[in-house]
Amino acid sequence: MIALSPVLARADAWTAEPVLSVGSEYSTNPTLAPGGGSGQAAVANANLPLEWRSGIHHLLIEPRVRLGASGGASGLGSDGYYLTGTYRAEWSRLNLSATGATSDDSSVIRQPDTGTLIRLPIRQRSTSTKLAASYELSERDSIEASADVRRQRYGIRPQVGLYDFNYDAAGVRYTRLVTPEHAVLLSTDLTHYTLPGYSYSTDSANLSFGMTGVVAQLWQYRLNIGRSRLSTPTSPDHPLGSVYTLSADRTGERLHVLFSIVQSLQPSGFGTLVLSRESSVSADWTASERLKTFF
Repeated sequence: MIALSPVLARADAWTAEPVLSVGSEYSTNPTLAPGGGSGQAAVANANLPLEWRSGIHHLLIEPRVRLGASGGASGLGSDGYYLTGTYRAEWSRLNLSATGATSDDSSVIRQPDTGTLIRLPIRQRSTSTKLAASYELSERDSIEASADVRRQRYGIRPQVGLYDFNYDAAGVRYTRLVTPEHAVLLSTDLTHYTLPGYSYSTDSANLSFGMTGVVAQLWQYRLNIGRSRLSTPTSPDHPLGSVYTLSADRTGERLHVLFSIVQSLQPSGFGTLVLSRESSVSADWTASERLKTFF
């Protein structure tokens, strides 16, 4: 898949950089079902990020549309509509950010027993808001607080037991610089998961420790590991398992590579929180100021 991203408009502090990509997607099991067949689809993506900068303030608005056409009911050909807005303000020691997002696309949810993904032939609509603040306590120490609010709704509720849900989370992270290139992290997170129209709720608590830093002035890494515990009306203190993050990000003059392996606690449409396991590799190459390729 090749994307064109010419800078078409600049007006004072505003920059518009449209991105249009067309291509074909193939999957050995697009429905993510046991024994599912393969599928292929023609896909077009249109993205129009609008960026504004003025002094310490930065605003980014990103509308995106995905249009797909497939010959069968593989799910690869489904359309998606997305809108994200992010505001940041940066002072000498204090940073603030706020992100809001909304989307309407096909349903990809996690099974509660395995945490694996499955695709359902219905639409899902989601909204989210995230607030974050970080403050430098000293040259070596900093603290960050965040809050995350998500709302997930489905067009219908099939007989598989799919539920609308609300998910609220809050966390605090402490960072200490041990060398000019490396730092240690200590964080804690609390979550609250509810089903609208039902009295059922699930709470969780997570405590984790990790490290982050830069290697060879090109690779930025992050390693984080912790434990999570659940609290439900029937099980007030249930150990869930380990959560972890391992990521490596290489940023060069033209080549950018991102690799990550993550196991985290996430909400699902099956009425519970599940351990989600994900791994990804992506890369992009900037051939010129007007042409960028993605892998």
